[in-house]
Amino acid sequence: MTLTVASYNVHGCVGIDRREDPPRIARVLRELDADIIALQELDNYQHDGTWCRHIDYMSQQLSMESVAGPTLWRDRGEYGIAILTRLPVRASQRHEISVRLREPRCVLECELVHGDRSLRVVATHLGLRVQERHRQVQLLASLLAQPEPAMPTVLLGDFNEWLRRSRPIRRIERVMGHAPSVRTFPARWPVLALDRIWVRPASHLRSLQAVSTIDSRIASDHLPIRAILDL
Repeated sequence: MTLTVASYNVHGCVGIDRREDPPRIARVLRELDADIIALQELDNYQHDGTWCRHIDYMSQQLSMESVAGPTLWRDRGEYGIAILTRLPVRASQRHEISVRLREPRCVLECELVHGDRSLRVVATHLGLRVQERHRQVQLLASLLAQPEPAMPTVLLGDFNEWLRRSRPIRRIERVMGHAPSVRTFPARWPVLALDRIWVRPASHLRSLQAVSTIDSRIASDHLPIRAILDL
């Protein structure tokens, strides 16, 4: 049985043309045709004179269930990460990985129902500073190392690591195994593999690609990344 998972930093739905366009992001997500999507940098926007959360809009447009992982609370609402899923959500938990004096960050963990099995999905968006990421990956690796017997695990998000064999990447791979990387940033001419997907066991990963289309090259500063799994 195959499953499609994806990750996308939507940059507040503001494209490289500096235009805030949630419907354009929704088109990109629809083209991914993924069963599970991790989203980063979800902001809020004004629609028909009212404030609306991006997560609610995307959930409605794609007819998918949503799980929010807010990191900032602003006057007009939340900002952070989220998981959209076509699969039933059995449980979810938000884990704090913020580093003092830096932008707040979190890990969003969900247990999803896939046929007669459970699937563990872990999504995050790590910080911009090297030392900040070292601390965050330490917390993330500890979470991932917790035993989940017979439950496949998917880790995905924007890791802000551009060095293929950096210390944080090596630490993640000690608990998740090796995964290929693809270039996703900047969207127009991608040179850095900031967005990643790991699967444990690694044998479940069939294919991995950055999705470059007319819309996705403009809709955000990142390209979305998509993986096909055999479970």
